[in-house]
Amino acid sequence: MTIEVGERVMIGGHSAVVRYVGEVSGHPRVWAGVEWDDPSRGKHNGLVNGVQYFRTSSARGGSLVSIQNVHRGVDLLTAIRNRYADSSADENVFVINSKAVELFGMQSTSQKQSNVFELRHIVLESCSVAGPPPETCPLFRRCVSLNLFNNLLQRWEDVRKILVYFPRLRELVLRKNRMDAAGVGEAWSDVKCLTDLILSDCGLTSESVIIAKLPHLVDLNRFIISAIERHSAEVRFLDK
Repeated sequence: MTIEVGERVMIGGHSAVVRYVGEVSGHPRVWAGVEWDDPSRGKHNGLVNGVQYFRTSSARGGSLVSIQNVHRGVDLLTAIRNRYADSSADENVFVINSKAVELFGMQSTSQKQSNVFELRHIVLESCSVAGPPPETCPLFRRCVSLNLFNNLLQRWEDVRKILVYFPRLRELVLRKNRMDAAGVGEAWSDVKCLTDLILSDCGLTSESVIIAKLPHLVDLNRFIISAIERHSAEVRFLDK
């Protein structure tokens, strides 16, 4: 598939946004100009040998990389199946009496791996999740926590679509996804169970819109949302 300008991608386990796709003078093959989420990984601002191929927000936040090293994101269901459905492919999962015991840091949890839709806690850290599952995907009716730390999500509409498939979800981690600014408008009234949301390191200048959109949200970034904060957000951003 063709890599497109503006697309979020993974390169060697590090996330970036594609700013340029094409030829580079003096070098064969097709190259991608990327702006890293972590600007310290960059080498320039898109200016190479006197040619401005693209521009970055920081002086040295960009790089030119071979297109073969650029990896596109996957939908949520693909990431879940890659992570959980094939326990034999995961060296961190040990099968014991038809159950898999999986270690997450210092914690362990036991889950039957035969049906990913029965999982209560789903952890997809750095799994290149870029969008919601396909429309034909069944609901994850038992899942209460979803960790999407350091993935490729960008649009809030994609987050809303993901939440549709998790009707009992209470906690959502979006930390280190470079999210666009949330648009104003009506609250996501169909999201009724989500109470805890982690949005740190997402590049957002304001989180008030998110508070207004999620009427049942209690904790944002591990801090309780006060009545004053909620009232102020709803007055500013909700349609009348």
